[in-house]
Amino acid sequence: MNIYLENKFLNMKEIINTPFPFIFVVGARGIGKTYGALLEMIEKKEKFILLRTSDVECQLCTTEESNPFKSINRDYHTNIHIKKINKFMYGIYKDEETEYRGLVMALTTFYKARGMDFSDIKYVLYDEFIAQTEQKKINGIGEALMQAYETISRNRELLGEEPLKCICLANALNINNEILIQFGIVSMLSKMKKQGIDYKEDAERGILVICPKFSPISVMKANTVLYKVNKRFNEMALDNQFREYYDKNVISRNMRNFKLIVGYDRLFFYKDLSTGDTYVSSYKMSGFRVDHYNNTDFERKKFTQTYYYYVNRYYNDKIKFESPELELEFINLFNLK
Repeated sequence: MNIYLENKFLNMKEIINTPFPFIFVVGARGIGKTYGALLEMIEKKEKFILLRTSDVECQLCTTEESNPFKSINRDYHTNIHIKKINKFMYGIYKDEETEYRGLVMALTTFYKARGMDFSDIKYVLYDEFIAQTEQKKINGIGEALMQAYETISRNRELLGEEPLKCICLANALNINNEILIQFGIVSMLSKMKKQGIDYKEDAERGILVICPKFSPISVMKANTVLYKVNKRFNEMALDNQFREYYDKNVISRNMRNFKLIVGYDRLFFYKDLSTGDTYVSSYKMSGFRVDHYNNTDFERKKFTQTYYYYVNRYYNDKIKFESPELELEFINLFNLK
């Protein structure tokens, strides 16, 4: 697959038209992710939802200055604009058309749309799904995306229709993102980094991950004034270098000599009887009767108070994990970062 156009920007048309229902494009800044995806949505003439995280972001889209179609309007001499429909929904209109081309909605208020009929929506385009460092972290956003997908999709696959396609776009900021964790993307990104590749397919789960490592645009931008100032910002903004990949403590282990100690949600804590070290896996070994804590506020507080000594073991390099997703869930469980 050629992920770049002749003009060196991302080939979002080809990426979107792959057969994968879930597409994650975690790209460097300014390489054509959003522009190309929005243009493809308009040219397809099929209804879509432009999803943002908060309603404030949706409201900004209605202004001329913050219109996400501003550059497309300039380049194609058209007038794609966004108008408010109700308290939590905005319409995307082209020129003088009275029927909307798409909707703009916020993930944090999408629950208000439960029960609505979205059968005419063919695509969901979630822009900026990874928050910047200064933004407040929103708990449960991974499950919220899955719930929104279910609300829009409903039973279309059972009726013989094509699955709803969800395209998620973001810059490489913080890999400790609940959506990346919930969809198992962290492991894919870690493998891509080690293999030096810029896209990876998971056909069984219907997922395509694009993380451009060799963007011609990024090479050119590296010589502009901002990116000469700070090497770390350059790596994050242009080279798709996350602040941390969380793969140093990940290892595959033979669990034959392991003893299950306790479980929390999908985290199962084992003791290696030969070394005394701790191993965290998503696999629950049979034959052990141990406490298992559910993912509720009460059970979380009870677990973290009872088993806080795991934090000391973690900082002393005495805990290994089956996958980077599990390490991040452990970090978030104990609020370590």
